[in-house]
Amino acid sequence: MNAQPHGTIAGYPEIIVVLGGGVLPDGKPPRTEAATMADVIVAAGIGGERIFLEDESRDTIGNAIYVAERYLGALAPRPVYVVTSPFHLQRS
Repeated sequence: MNAQPHGTIAGYPEIIVVLGGGVLPDGKPPRTEAATMADVIVAAGIGGERIFLEDESRDTIGNAIYVAERYLGALAPRPVYVVTSPFHLQRS
């Protein structure tokens, strides 16, 4: 991971952050991508209470389904912003 979204996140204290990414197919690193991203964001000073992990899906559409079911369904309608890499952008 080389993205640094925590500066943007810090500027919007009212938003929640849902991080998606499971264990890579080769099992490396043994932690999920979502947990690793959370560590980076928390270390940058973003409160962990704002961060939710989606680390069970196996593909991009699974990410969207799990996030919608687990996190977005209970919230009032509002804009959702997707932050991703160029590799994932078209299918996100």
